[in-house]
Amino acid sequence: MVGKVMIPMVAVLLLSASPAEARINPKYLKQAQRYAPEKLVLQVLKVSTIKQGPDRVVNATAEVKEVRESATGLKVGDRIKVTYTSRGKRGRGWTGPMSIPVLSKGKTGAFLSGANGIYRPAARAYSFTSPATVRKTPTRGKKRPRKR
Repeated sequence: MVGKVMIPMVAVLLLSASPAEARINPKYLKQAQRYAPEKLVLQVLKVSTIKQGPDRVVNATAEVKEVRESATGLKVGDRIKVTYTSRGKRGRGWTGPMSIPVLSKGKTGAFLSGANGIYRPAARAYSFTSPATVRKTPTRGKKRPRKR
């Protein structure tokens, strides 16, 4: 009798379980910055958002002001589009990756991936930062000296 009750209970638990999302260790986000194909300083010219439930779809137009590294051959003065989804607040008790902040007009450092003038964040919540962070991030081909 116990087996007849346990099997349906286990099945209900397994079927009702939702996929879990966890925070990402900042060490891995910094690694994503280092290996991002595009390391740029941008002047964000225009930002629009579309609300989808608690999330926002972000579309931005930006001009490249500095190029630290570019796999797609971006140059100073190029205009690009950046598009991504910024997660809104979740319910109490929810844990998961930090949301990518919504861009605002002005100068920002950016770690991106993409092509043909359309780019997306390459380092999740660490994709947009101060221009100084982009300038001091090593390029993919160079190794940082080890601290002793």
